[in-house]
Amino acid sequence: MSKYFKELLDNNLYGIPVQNYSSNRTFISDNKPFSDFCSTNYLGLDYREEMFLASDNFLRKWGSLTQWGRLEADCHIFRDLESSIGEMIGYSRVLLSHTISNGCTSSIPAITGRNALLICDTYLHPVVKTGCKLASLDHSEIIKFDVNNLDHLESILIANKAIKRKFIFVDGVHSLARYIAPVPELQFLCRKYDSWLFIDDAHGFGIFGESPSLDNPWGSGGNGIINYFKGDTRRTFYISSFGKAFCTHTAFLGIPEEYESNIAVESDQFVYSAPISPALAGMAYAALQINKESGDDLRRKLREKIIYFTDGLKALDIPFHSVNHHPAIHVICGKKENVPLWNTILMEHGIFSGIRIFPLTPRLECGFRFAITATNSQEQLDNALNALAAIKALY
Repeated sequence: MSKYFKELLDNNLYGIPVQNYSSNRTFISDNKPFSDFCSTNYLGLDYREEMFLASDNFLRKWGSLTQWGRLEADCHIFRDLESSIGEMIGYSRVLLSHTISNGCTSSIPAITGRNALLICDTYLHPVVKTGCKLASLDHSEIIKFDVNNLDHLESILIANKAIKRKFIFVDGVHSLARYIAPVPELQFLCRKYDSWLFIDDAHGFGIFGESPSLDNPWGSGGNGIINYFKGDTRRTFYISSFGKAFCTHTAFLGIPEEYESNIAVESDQFVYSAPISPALAGMAYAALQINKESGDDLRRKLREKIIYFTDGLKALDIPFHSVNHHPAIHVICGKKENVPLWNTILMEHGIFSGIRIFPLTPRLECGFRFAITATNSQEQLDNALNALAAIKALY
């Protein structure tokens, strides 16, 4: 995949210089202002005073870094944070990590062990794929399936009944809005065929929650895709992060009670690495408190902005992927060759969004991920739609 990123860098489509950033979701690049639709700080907490105060408080109490590996000495702020997260998402066992990338590369090989079958969705996020590739080095096999074709998945499970360690890997909410994972059906198959489910819910945690309804389609509480589907934690590993909706680093892994091995002592990050910084722990606590007090209201207002934007896309007859009005919207420009022109016009209008090309997308569905956040203004949404209208006028 690196050659595709290198191509974007060589054509100055990636790596644009940023001089400064503002709380109104704007930044300066080469002395020109841009509206940011690339950031996935969905709930817009990144400039909240509560985050700054909590970070400062934890820094002054614990210093910039607690240097021990957690196997050696374990500060209560990390255990307490794991308990708070577990209470929110419904897991009694939670393990912190720095990022989902770090969590996957460190924990997936520890979870799967030797001689396992790793069944991965075709559009699984690359960081989870990397963890699976590392795990496959220990005499394990990777097979692909399409999460939208559960009959195919079941046929794989039937054909490999004799394998004792079977793991299914999916995104909870696909990062380019292709799907929301059918969690109840996947959990049913795991119970039926003695398998385990591993969900990467980076984009669902903080957005989707329990008890969705016609009046509240995202549900309440932001406690993730399993709770959205009234699922349970049986045979299901759940990894997510504060790095999207909650606007700070700190990832975590929910571990099902049926899984008896102690992942912590087999996970390199827990044994050999220092934990997250106290400042990050403080911000994670603050994010959880904000979520309790006003998260549902933030999500309601955010969803209204997303509906406005997607209605605008429909009016322009521009193709896009969007699931349940999730804030990550993949606007499709078609072939990779269309990307430079689209990007030039967007940038001329002061609009910055995330370029996504093959192999992150199908070859004919290259495009731009527009991430709508609670702090994007109505004016910014209109400017983005005007830029896309200018592109549409060329076709």
